[in-house]
Amino acid sequence: MRILIITNQLEMGGAEQFVVRLANELSERRHRITVVSEGGMLTKLLDPSVRPVMAPARAKSPWGLWALARRLRVVIDAQEIEVIHANSPTTAIAARLARGNRAIPIVTSAHGSWREWTKPTVARLFSAGSDRVVGVSAALTRDLVKHGLPSGKAETILNGIPRPAASPPARAQVRAELGLPAEQAIILNVARLSPEKGQRYLIEAMPRLLAAQPDAQLLLAGDGPCRAELEAQVQKLGLTRSVQFLGYRDDVSRLLLAADVFCLPSLLEGLPLSAAEAMAARLPIVATRVGGVPEIIQDGVTGYLVPPRDPAALAERLAALLADPAGRQRFGTAGQAHFAAHLTLAQMASKFEALYERLHTHRLRLSAQPQPY
Repeated sequence: MRILIITNQLEMGGAEQFVVRLANELSERRHRITVVSEGGMLTKLLDPSVRPVMAPARAKSPWGLWALARRLRVVIDAQEIEVIHANSPTTAIAARLARGNRAIPIVTSAHGSWREWTKPTVARLFSAGSDRVVGVSAALTRDLVKHGLPSGKAETILNGIPRPAASPPARAQVRAELGLPAEQAIILNVARLSPEKGQRYLIEAMPRLLAAQPDAQLLLAGDGPCRAELEAQVQKLGLTRSVQFLGYRDDVSRLLLAADVFCLPSLLEGLPLSAAEAMAARLPIVATRVGGVPEIIQDGVTGYLVPPRDPAALAERLAALLADPAGRQRFGTAGQAHFAAHLTLAQMASKFEALYERLHTHRLRLSAQPQPY
């Protein structure tokens, strides 16, 4: 099939990684893929067979939407597009404007959670622009339907990630590269440093955790608008020897090898790719019970779930796992099995292929029917 995937930009982020991985996987399956965005660092990760197209995809005004729609119309006609896959409410609306009366279905992925007051607007935009809206978790899909998305347009396909490399570097080698002792207790968080990711509560949990595990080390991989604020918090709490800011990393799979526990203290989530990556690497997880997180992390089986904004609960569960090597191994093994059964990129791509084919066939059938005069 000839598939157009649209996203706002391709800087580092969960939705952006989703686009790159799906585009590459579909291209490997011999689909012709075009990706429209404003570009970014992840563009270089697109397979050479994927066609990237630059466009003003972060439209924030009616004029911006029309400009994007005009650009999309040119791409649709030039590439003879059969399916459009948008990745935000605004790109869905622009796709709908660009499609006109063509028999092309529009699928839109809903990646994240939104502030409560914005949800009715988001649901209306998704509905207006899409033939089908695909939530990355069942919780996210239910929330959109609750706020106005027609249930007939709603579907859920869990995010998937590639299987990890068969022969990764040894754990000791990665720790040595990071300057960390072989036996130190290490907690890893991989996320954008922004308010909804909740790193401030994880940092606030560290003094309690250090009282139980004095050698615990927290690694924060990622960058974002809260970095200076979080660094100041670390300084204020006297944690400079126990918390490291690693900045943006393109070797997360290697960082996971160095860690003992993965922690996700988010306040809002759709379905976190970083948690799936941790499960694939056999890491136990301590995470907050928000959004789609409970759909992939089973409390007491693959990790622990705690309330959001609760440093004491984070510290308690992290300390319990760091003190229990057998428990970490048990949780990690269960998490890896759950990943293999439900969260691989191949599984996700197959479900999208089936959805594209179903909607494409339906649109062609409708366009072939005689129209009333």
